[in-house]
Amino acid sequence: MPRAVVIICIGAAIEFFILAYLMNCGWPWAEAKTVIANPDTASMDYNTHIGIGTWMNPVFVLMNTLACFGCCIAGQGATARILLGMGRDGFIPKKFFGYIHPRFQTPSRNILLSVAVGLCALFFQSSLTNAMSLVSFGAITGFLFTNIDVIAKFWVRDKKRGFKNFMQYLFVPALAALISFYLWFSLATMAKIVGFSLLALGVIVLGIKTKGFRELPPDLEL
Repeated sequence: MPRAVVIICIGAAIEFFILAYLMNCGWPWAEAKTVIANPDTASMDYNTHIGIGTWMNPVFVLMNTLACFGCCIAGQGATARILLGMGRDGFIPKKFFGYIHPRFQTPSRNILLSVAVGLCALFFQSSLTNAMSLVSFGAITGFLFTNIDVIAKFWVRDKKRGFKNFMQYLFVPALAALISFYLWFSLATMAKIVGFSLLALGVIVLGIKTKGFRELPPDLEL
């Protein structure tokens, strides 16, 4: 599984690089940035510029809508499953989050909760960029602390030394953490307000569950 995750990340990065290069060949950014007024419609502007907007834009909207449905279903399912595990392990109220529907055998309350939270996207319908920034806040936060954890675990606590370990457990994760930190504060203002508010709420809950950070949090059996 870890190898598959790395392969997917590298493959996606290569794909995005090639796509960006080809698009820049079709419409150089130095010229495009003076014409494109709204980044939310940049793809359609690009299609129109290269002469395929008449038939490509409706296809793009359809495929993008279907992809959004798939991402939403997968995201809500994963969120509901994580909340179920946290509820069963007592990290959050078990009566609500640990509930399984007797007929459908699904964490129905968690699914409905994730749907309700997902409806917050209605507040960002005027700006797709702000919505993407809000989603990116959680992802970048995860990347940032994951890299910090690698340094703390292997370089600091386990004291792994040597050139290979230096590159693997200090230099690379430190570089990744710095990039994540930069991207963290480059997000839209609304995303930072909501994101840091939720992060603060999570720290408060963690402090309560660990009795002022004096105990380890419960182990999650996902």
